[in-house]
Amino acid sequence: PVTMVDQGSLTIENVEEVVRSRPDTRIVIIDHVQRMSTKGRENRNLEIGHIAQRLKTLAKDTPCTVVLLSQMNRASDLDGRPRLAALRDSGELEQEADGVIFLWSQAADPTANPLRVEFFLAKNRHGALVSVEYDFLKHLKRFDPISGEEVLAEMERDRRLKEQLNFLTQGGR
Repeated sequence: PVTMVDQGSLTIENVEEVVRSRPDTRIVIIDHVQRMSTKGRENRNLEIGHIAQRLKTLAKDTPCTVVLLSQMNRASDLDGRPRLAALRDSGELEQEADGVIFLWSQAADPTANPLRVEFFLAKNRHGALVSVEYDFLKHLKRFDPISGEEVLAEMERDRRLKEQLNFLTQGGR
């Protein structure tokens, strides 16, 4: 069973109420935290922090996995690969999260189809930090894993390019 709550002004209290009224809930996906609110907070950073803390508690107290989407600060667009500090509105998002995954592409043409996208695990409380690349197929709205052959071919191209650069920088010797 799937339950969708599509309200314009979703509060943390609404989310808690839905989860507690449906004990078979296994995953909660919130798109996105900056659209949520809570009662009695005047500072937005404190409000987002409070929401993050309550969602962490919800995940611990119930058999739910909470997936929370967040906007990034605009400055993160300028300096390449995203960092934890780029999470918008509150350091509490980083602090409360067990894991943080960024989707990132360094493609020169963001309209390419397929678009190579990196899933970068920037925080993992229970393991290693890793990154995995996928091809995003826009017409199917789907991420496909890159085959092992493609990865090996790309590594071989990189190796050959390095050899050619070394040859040229050493004066063709």
